[in-house]
Amino acid sequence: MARGKLRRVLRKRIAIVGDGHTERIYFHQMSKFENLRIHGIDIKPELPDNKEWSKAIERAAQLADGGYDRVYAIVDLDVIYQKNRIEAFKSRWKKLKKEYKKKIKLIRCNPCFEIWFLLHFINTTKLFRNCDECVTDLNDHLDGYVKTKEWLESNIIYEKLKPNQLQAIKHARRVNSLSETAGQLHHPVCDVQKIVTYVLDND
Repeated sequence: MARGKLRRVLRKRIAIVGDGHTERIYFHQMSKFENLRIHGIDIKPELPDNKEWSKAIERAAQLADGGYDRVYAIVDLDVIYQKNRIEAFKSRWKKLKKEYKKKIKLIRCNPCFEIWFLLHFINTTKLFRNCDECVTDLNDHLDGYVKTKEWLESNIIYEKLKPNQLQAIKHARRVNSLSETAGQLHHPVCDVQKIVTYVLDND
């Protein structure tokens, strides 16, 4: 999945919604680094800093109604677990999935988006209780990493991680497979690779 080797021109409008600046910066950098507009792919990273999964899901529905070919809704599960909102989340997502079928895709991150970054370096099944624990482990591989706009932009996080992207995809698929049988609430989960493979390979 080398840079500039997309299989074909997709001519697709893709929206990505979530709840933080980390995701927004990552996908802005991805679009620029991979020259996605040249390949006919318009990614709209719309990720307000509201830290509320329900707002992200509602925004995904609005964008799907607004003509986007595919909308990805990124949800960090750690906050949902901490606030004991898992049943409310499942109920809302079930309704949305039924209404929009395959147009809206749920992208889970447990504990948070940084699990995707960490999987570029290691294949982990650690039971992270929160995002801070994940960031601590990430610092073993990305020295000085902090969850701020300034650090992410100045260090060009997408370009820094790109060489290990195929490894991250492999690791993410493995931890997801294990999470289905582990039965552990805090088992790591990461679906970000689904966006990456769709955009770069039309998978």
